Amino acid sequence: MRKRELEKFKKLLLKERDNVVEEMRRENESLSKSQRESAGDLSGYAFHMADAGTDASQRAFAGSMITADQKILFEIDEALMRIKDRVYGVCQKCRRSITLERLEIVSYARLCRKCMNDTEEGT
Repeated sequence: MRKRELEKFKKLLLKERDNVVEEMRRENESLSKSQRESAGDLSGYAFHMADAGTDASQRAFAGSMITADQKILFEIDEALMRIKDRVYGVCQKCRRSITLERLEIVSYARLCRKCMNDTEEGT
């Protein structure tokens, strides 16, 4: 991959990284609030059981989103290391080039489309 293309993808990855970190910050902030704060209810009235269940469900969802974001953040950091090591855009399985179109869609892709499909199918 040419130096200009590597710089383009590095900027894209850094922007994606900033977006993921910001999203994680917002999710973490919402998880750190009490049930009443997150609902905007600062009165002395008790929560209805259904409200508590909804809040617990929302907190579980936010927790799973943070986990997913952590995985994406890891993949972005690994892609940035591949740029540094000059192996970005090379499939880690077959060692062929990953198409620019694929990298524009999934900038942190480790595998070419064929190897990814093979992996998903279990072959």
